[in-house]
Amino acid sequence: MSEFHASRSRTRVLIGGRGSGKTTGVAVEVILKHCWRYAGARVYILRKTAQANQDTTLETFELVLGNSGTAFVDSGQSLFKKIEGGRQFRIPSRKAVEMYNAFMRHKPQATKAEIERWMDTVGNKYCSWLLFSGVPTSSHRATRFRGFEASLIVLIEADQFDREDVDLAMACLRWKGSDPDDCDERGFLKEQGLILDTNPPSPRHWIAKWEDEAKTYNDPNIIRFWHIETEENRGNLPPNYIEDLARQYSKNPPMYKRMLLGQYAEAFDGTPVFWAFSQEHVYKDLPFPKGAYLVIGWDFGASANACVFSAYWEEGGQEYLWDIYEYFKEATDTEEQCRQVQKILNEVFPWHTDRTFCAGVLHYCDPAGAQRRDTGKSLTVLASYGFYPGFRRVGLQESISLYNRLLEARDTKQRLVYRIDSKNCPILYAASIGGYRYPGVGEPGYGGDEPLKGPKGGNYDHIADSARYAKSNVLRLMQVGEDDKGPIGKLGFLSKPNRARRWR
Repeated sequence: MSEFHASRSRTRVLIGGRGSGKTTGVAVEVILKHCWRYAGARVYILRKTAQANQDTTLETFELVLGNSGTAFVDSGQSLFKKIEGGRQFRIPSRKAVEMYNAFMRHKPQATKAEIERWMDTVGNKYCSWLLFSGVPTSSHRATRFRGFEASLIVLIEADQFDREDVDLAMACLRWKGSDPDDCDERGFLKEQGLILDTNPPSPRHWIAKWEDEAKTYNDPNIIRFWHIETEENRGNLPPNYIEDLARQYSKNPPMYKRMLLGQYAEAFDGTPVFWAFSQEHVYKDLPFPKGAYLVIGWDFGASANACVFSAYWEEGGQEYLWDIYEYFKEATDTEEQCRQVQKILNEVFPWHTDRTFCAGVLHYCDPAGAQRRDTGKSLTVLASYGFYPGFRRVGLQESISLYNRLLEARDTKQRLVYRIDSKNCPILYAASIGGYRYPGVGEPGYGGDEPLKGPKGGNYDHIADSARYAKSNVLRLMQVGEDDKGPIGKLGFLSKPNRARRWR
């Protein structure tokens, strides 16, 4: 935003979930206040298509108008006037109302024709104007907003626009108001602005990045962000609408955050690997249960290294596992990874050597880490720091099945036995909600059973793998009930994969 615009403009970003109805409603309230305060104001409500404005935004606008008093009723002889079937509105300003009252006092016997003539001349000049329009689809971006000269611009479904569109829209805030008291020496309104009305996009979207950027501005009033929850609009929604919405998205945490909480969330293409993950698993600041094992899963990679720290324990014959902390870094090596893990153990888990509180520290890694083709000899580096991870060879699909069984498992009180601390495991959380996924249509590997790997998959495979290695080694979910089976296939011997585990 240029200093020229910033000096006389304000931007409001309204972000609301599905059914909130609140974002457009708030936008309309701001519009009416702007039109009332500034005589001659000119407001544009822009959307990708004008038809969409007529179908949805206009409906909300007229609903708010209907609840705003008789001043916003088109009686045929009022300052408020609906034009061109609702594509334009003449909105009364304070100045126009004052002048109209003065006119009627001066000419109490004015005829209908005289009043209408006054409305169409003086009224038109000192009222404000609201115009609905679709944005031109010009291939020349520089002329995309040509003709939109306004004191206030509202972008509906702003996430469909580009950041460059916002800059072009800001350049259109050059309307010269009719009331000299409201204008600077050049005739421009002293305060103009932009409103962005949108559903919550991805945290990678330019709107989300702009919110982070805005935190560094010297003047916090240049731009303000509001995240509006659907709950705030409960009174205007059908019975159980919010409850039904919550159930609909209970196993889709990113859409839950977007549609109910009005928060940014990543929604990924392709099928999530951890399809059983749900909002119920998510907590913040999970405590470490006294007497549990601290389990650390390691993943070594050329593009990134990762570790997941988990609490694991058994209670009443039921296994519990909580992911409570993570380490992730791109373009690093095993040496740096070991140093960071040592630091985390000392600073985040200083009690890890206290056997009255922690049952022990268990390390697990990818079996490939023990192979000679691991040219970095990761296990040798780990051993130099006193870390001796265990491992067992488990197929990819077997470990994924185990992971999803853990996500679905409940104890006798119907509590989920798995939890994740989304605050301290943000990357694993993103991987769980769909970042770790199978290729979508058109992506390499589509149709196979291998999840996306490396940078093209957002590097989520590293944090997911480190979490899988730990779970594959400590959990017995894949072996439940196997002890009672007879000979398997033609092998001719009893399988005992679920033998008691002894911790050292």
